[in-house]
Amino acid sequence: MNNSVKNTARLLGAGPRALLALTLATGVLYPLAVTGIAQGLFPGKANGSEITSDGRVVGSSLIGRQDYGPDYFQPRPANGLSENSLNTRYQLILSGATNLSADNEKLVAAVRAAKAEVVKENSTAGHRVAERNHLPVARVQRLVDRHTEGRTPGFMGEPRVNVRELDIALKDLLAQE
Repeated sequence: MNNSVKNTARLLGAGPRALLALTLATGVLYPLAVTGIAQGLFPGKANGSEITSDGRVVGSSLIGRQDYGPDYFQPRPANGLSENSLNTRYQLILSGATNLSADNEKLVAAVRAAKAEVVKENSTAGHRVAERNHLPVARVQRLVDRHTEGRTPGFMGEPRVNVRELDIALKDLLAQE
């Protein structure tokens, strides 16, 4: 009988010990190790790919957001699914795909409205950003060329421009004028 009580107590104590050990390993040690490795190998990406301007963080290079108005470059149109109501400090827009079919009237109306807005904002006699900011087209083109990234490893994807970084560079250029 005495042996049975010891055995039962040992077995009942094994569960909480295993829970504690696994919680420490998977809930503390593993996340700290992964964070440390990410900080060591990819510090920019691990910290959110922050973009700074005038000594303060103004956004992420991974998230296109328009702040400067119609005189600057525009990111690709993207209607968010909704707005983040929990974190009101940053006015985040939750984005993603829609489950609406291509012939859904609501989707067709939203696409037509977005198209009309893009056409209205970009309808000028010449080159939009150069004209609106009274800059030579060649100077704006050089700015775009400096901020154009090539294909990933040289052959995948398409050349791309980070509009957020380009707008900050344009803002800095206009401040020098």
